[in-house]
Amino acid sequence: MFYNDGAFQEGSAGYYMEAAYASMPDNLSNETPPLDRVAPVSGFGKVWANAPGVREKLGWGLGSEVPFTMTLQMVGNARTPAPEFAYYLTLPDGKVIGSGFGRWRVVQ
Repeated sequence: MFYNDGAFQEGSAGYYMEAAYASMPDNLSNETPPLDRVAPVSGFGKVWANAPGVREKLGWGLGSEVPFTMTLQMVGNARTPAPEFAYYLTLPDGKVIGSGFGRWRVVQ
């Protein structure tokens, strides 16, 4: 999860591996989202509804989930000096995010 909370220049980040959320219940919230928002579903919805703090930090969804193919580059952290980020990820609009060590920011 990438939180746009202003921490670390752009935001903080949290990671939820499938093994951690697979056994969580589906998002069974009986709350109705505001008219211009949606309730997250699937794996994202499980984390949103059950992981402490996620729902409060993200709020309701702005739209339905949209699948896309992401490029992920992992960076070796045994280098000297240590890399700024452990991962680089592409977004649907072509931007690149650097993430790792609990933070993220747009790098390109």
